[in-house]
Amino acid sequence: MYHLGLEEDLVQVVDERKQVDACVIDFEKAFDMVPHGTLMRKVEALILDKRVVEWIGDFLRRLIPVQFSDEPYLEKGTFLLYVQADEPETSYCIPGNVQHQKDYSRINGLPEGDEPLYNPALIKRLNFTQISSLFSPPISAANPGHSLLVRPLCRGDYDRGFLQLLSQLTHVGHISREQFLGRFSSMKACPDTYYVTVVEDTQTNKVIAAASLITELKFIHDCGLRGRLEDVVVNGDYRGKQLGKLIVMTVTLLAKELGCYKMSLDCKDKLIPFYNSLGYIDEPGNANSMTIRFDSSSIFKNPGITAKL
Repeated sequence: MYHLGLEEDLVQVVDERKQVDACVIDFEKAFDMVPHGTLMRKVEALILDKRVVEWIGDFLRRLIPVQFSDEPYLEKGTFLLYVQADEPETSYCIPGNVQHQKDYSRINGLPEGDEPLYNPALIKRLNFTQISSLFSPPISAANPGHSLLVRPLCRGDYDRGFLQLLSQLTHVGHISREQFLGRFSSMKACPDTYYVTVVEDTQTNKVIAAASLITELKFIHDCGLRGRLEDVVVNGDYRGKQLGKLIVMTVTLLAKELGCYKMSLDCKDKLIPFYNSLGYIDEPGNANSMTIRFDSSSIFKNPGITAKL
């Protein structure tokens, strides 16, 4: 069951009469089947040693299903922590080294060695059968169409036209690679919050559609979780292929999977029928959208004006 390279390492260490510690833990029930944010809040409430909490949190951020097409080297929801006492630099957590990350990318259809913003296994768990009537011909996040792939945003998407795609939606600005990677890291450092999801054309290696789910922790609704749909865009050359519906319903089902009590959005008037067709409604007496833009509001530009709040 174990990875062959690991077996060789263990045999060599034993032959050299060195100490090696290994720990195999099955966390499928506790760690793979519930929203990680909820789980971490419960762990922290137990007032465990801070180092233990950080260790569990770090594991959750790396949690991936390790299942190959032919044979697994670790069961789903299982990880192995390998520590070589006198050479700690050789220690690793499966699946944590470079080769395993390449395997991880291959398994999940990600660009080789790239890092996703969130766990792509979440997309694979989405149940499109409950909304199959929305698509004709049928498509889903798992089967979006020839050469298309639905996945989380990745670090490498700076070079796959993600920002150029967003510019079809609104002003983006001149964002450097460093700025993009910095913002990506900041989002990833907020676990269970940012779910930027894209559709890639694997023949052109370009991102052709995107939408973002942002979750918000609330005190209301029994300390519930609210979702917001943001930045929905489809490349103009790919319109008419149901990709708008696909990317919106992917993040909508993702919000449901994560346990959000509601999902809301702002849109232009001409798009109301489109979102109505996907189950979003204008709630009577509660459908206003109001904005104050700090780069242009006269209240903040003119210090002589006082706003009554």
